[in-house]
Amino acid sequence: MYRPVQTFSFALDALLWVKHAGWFHCTSLVLHSACCAAAVFAFRLLIGAKPAVASAIILAIHPALSEGALSLLARGNQSYTLFSLLAVGFFVRIVRPLDRRHIFCLVGLALAFFSKEPAIALVALLPLIQLSFKRPRELQTEHTLSLYLPLLASAAFFLLVRAHVVGSPTVFPYWGGSFWSTIQMQAKVSVIYISLLV
Repeated sequence: MYRPVQTFSFALDALLWVKHAGWFHCTSLVLHSACCAAAVFAFRLLIGAKPAVASAIILAIHPALSEGALSLLARGNQSYTLFSLLAVGFFVRIVRPLDRRHIFCLVGLALAFFSKEPAIALVALLPLIQLSFKRPRELQTEHTLSLYLPLLASAAFFLLVRAHVVGSPTVFPYWGGSFWSTIQMQAKVSVIYISLLV
């Protein structure tokens, strides 16, 4: 693993709080709260204010999502979620390529990449959000390259740095052993999660 944002947050906690473990958990609670606020920021323009607030409340209190606030080992999940949601929120607010919101989106993406490897999926998710919700605008050929090339460059930079540090550009192996068994396991997990949610 190569997660320097997570490592930096632990180092900062250790510097600030020394041997007081309770403050590490306080940082996790602050990050969890920030993720909830970022969910409202990301989804308000896409689905409306009330559903965005409802989704943030579910994120805040649902027991299946409590690992982020309860486990210090989930710090990577929290920072990856926070920066991913901020990147989405800035992405849907872009007025023109390389404006201030686009730059903030790129910074959020980079921080998400360096928080946890699965954030690389945002490079594929952002165009789907644009096609589905027509935000930041309908897909226009003359702006497509200037909108997405910086995103791809950010992902390429992450993969190069990661390959240099850990010796492999591979983001993560299949948890189930193969692609097909991973898909089957995810389907089962999704069914269990939906039943818990209901």
